[in-house]
Amino acid sequence: MITSVFAALLGIFYFFLTIFVIKTRRRLKISLGDGNNPEMLQAISAHSNFQSYTPFLLILLYLVESISVLPNYLVIALGLIIFMGRLFHFQGIVTNNLKMRVPGMIMTLFPLMVISLVIIFSKFFQ
Repeated sequence: MITSVFAALLGIFYFFLTIFVIKTRRRLKISLGDGNNPEMLQAISAHSNFQSYTPFLLILLYLVESISVLPNYLVIALGLIIFMGRLFHFQGIVTNNLKMRVPGMIMTLFPLMVISLVIIFSKFFQ
């Protein structure tokens, strides 16, 4: 399954994102919360944003793959867009760089909407 590869890639990225948060906490000596530190808040926000969007995106990717309404190359393309979007968004948050964050969110929200609409239309117009 295509989705399983993207789930694994995103899982590996999530592991490293979590390690990034842990290292930031240790370096800044903040064990809980953000300690009113903008850098800690950025790390927490990046982690939280990934945690919020990624599971839902993977569920949608799995569903669109499982109903076989799109060719595999489009499922792969959507998975790549999701993966790159999550990377860009993380980089944009932790560096406070909107030039990375905005494309990251576009590359997150675009597949969210496209996959959702494809699933809905496939059920009503088959």
